Amino acid sequence: IYHFIGMGENARKSRGILQCLGEQLQQLGWIEEISKEKNDLQNQLNIALQRADQLILLIDGLDEIEGEGKYLQWLARDLPPNIRIIASTRPTEIWEIFCRYPHAKSWQLPPLEEGEVLEIIDEHCQENNISLSMDNKNILIKKAAGNPLYLKVALDEMTITGNAVGQLATSVEHLFEQIFSRLSEKYSEKTLHDYLGVIAAAQDGVLQNEIKEMTKIEDETLLSIHLALRHFLILRGELCQFFHLEFEKSVKKRLGKKAMRIYHGMWSEYMGMKKIGEAL
Repeated sequence: IYHFIGMGENARKSRGILQCLGEQLQQLGWIEEISKEKNDLQNQLNIALQRADQLILLIDGLDEIEGEGKYLQWLARDLPPNIRIIASTRPTEIWEIFCRYPHAKSWQLPPLEEGEVLEIIDEHCQENNISLSMDNKNILIKKAAGNPLYLKVALDEMTITGNAVGQLATSVEHLFEQIFSRLSEKYSEKTLHDYLGVIAAAQDGVLQNEIKEMTKIEDETLLSIHLALRHFLILRGELCQFFHLEFEKSVKKRLGKKAMRIYHGMWSEYMGMKKIGEAL
């Protein structure tokens, strides 16, 4: 089972992590009904892990946990030997806490080597039936500088737009801005900002019909934007969330604090109207 902490606001809180892992254990039949209370859910998770025959628990981005969850009280220390936890984190305080777990071992992951970047580029080109000269590949290798996130976003952007390597921005943040500008020209800045803002203000993800009801974007345009952003979104069940914390940060930076307050207000008003409608 796995959890990507950077995939949404609630995913960075201990309650959201427990919920995600609990749902997967429920699908495996190891938890019958997930408790709504955090402490009870934590006990359910620990009991299920104690009873598991074999299990690998993968957690990506431990250092991105927010609130009291960063002290890892929610993650059991005394697990049976048939349970393995694999976690990724930058060298922060939470890494030091995790290293104090029994039998913990650590490995440093260096940036991608040039040969590895070239292999990813070649595989992407083959899968998407595109061709790059060796000179362009070398330029892309240099721009990526071993950063897998930049490489993924750059390759996807080249495939979608047909832009040359030389037209790509030189950092992940500026690459996101380049994409925002392109899509703003296609759909209008307000339409794109409304779509992104509603997702950014959602705590647990958002349904497509909720985006439509709050933004009033037409169905055809809504589908087109969703497809245009498909590499930057993930679905958890039917809930849509941003695929990476860095993308979410770039969205919020572009929108600004004032606009984000407006989108949070839209959510509050929407949920209030929804409760009224359910009560009638």
